[in-house]
Amino acid sequence: STLDVGPSSALLRVGATLGTFSDHCMGANTILNLSGCADDRIRFAVEVCVRCLDAASGTCKALILAPTVPVARQFHAIAQLRDGLTASCVFGNAYVDSWTQPEWARHLNAIALLVTTPQLFLDALSAGHVDLRAFCVLVIDECHHCRGQHPFAMLFKEHFSWTGSGEHIRVLGLSSKMTKRQVKNASERQQAIQQLERLMASQVLEAGRSVQDNCAQSLPASSGTNC
Repeated sequence: STLDVGPSSALLRVGATLGTFSDHCMGANTILNLSGCADDRIRFAVEVCVRCLDAASGTCKALILAPTVPVARQFHAIAQLRDGLTASCVFGNAYVDSWTQPEWARHLNAIALLVTTPQLFLDALSAGHVDLRAFCVLVIDECHHCRGQHPFAMLFKEHFSWTGSGEHIRVLGLSSKMTKRQVKNASERQQAIQQLERLMASQVLEAGRSVQDNCAQSLPASSGTNC
């Protein structure tokens, strides 16, 4: 069945530690507006990937798309610290650029988590070398770039779809800001956030406020199934 995670009618503000969001991210496509320590954000993303891999059946993989090679290397370094997780960081060079479907298949068969950059992965998808359905979870770091013709946005516009057979990819977007440019008012910011939600088929949650201020707002139940 198709997972229905339409955009929220209003921005949810949920205050607490990252641990508060883990269960929600397992059950619904989520964009977290986070600030603070990058290592904490990366560790959280890796933890969500591990949980989705544990819940998935078969040979499903996890995918983290980082905006730059240095950030991809940060994700990979922290993922390598996780016991039992086989992770690989792939970025463009003459060797990788020559990969076709057999090379990509052999590489993915040997790992559980792929960390790479968006343009390289988009090119592999567009060439038919990789199938997005091979992954059970997709993490987009600095997802505020997911607009216009950015590779993040083109991935969702050209390749992201539900299979209709109950197989789907859990989406986790991470960002320290929801808009790339200064917005004039709260209404304009809200409009930009809703556009991001629609494109990523996800719901924005904002961390950073106290639990006392925000815990009265309950999270919406997911209408889909877990990873």
